[in-house]
Amino acid sequence: RSEWAAWLTLAGCAGLTLKEEITITDTNTVMHAALEGQGVSLGIFPFVDQELKAGKLVKPFDIELKPTRSFYLLAKPSSERTPEVASVIRWLLDQAGAS
Repeated sequence: RSEWAAWLTLAGCAGLTLKEEITITDTNTVMHAALEGQGVSLGIFPFVDQELKAGKLVKPFDIELKPTRSFYLLAKPSSERTPEVASVIRWLLDQAGAS
């Protein structure tokens, strides 16, 4: 909810209260609800890039929030050095460098 408050502030609508709302905490479920026309949502790039490029979703405003949370890559200590985990780490670092 804090993301919505921050977005509304950037949009010049601080203090706006909603008559009705649905709170969905799972990113995939949020995106699918928007795809099915169940309302509007805040999207996280790059998770919505394909849907935007395909025209399945639209970004009607040029407002972008800066991340307010930190995310960490976690793995079991015994799997940290496996080729599969190393591959994911390399890919994530490449993606982070490209953004």
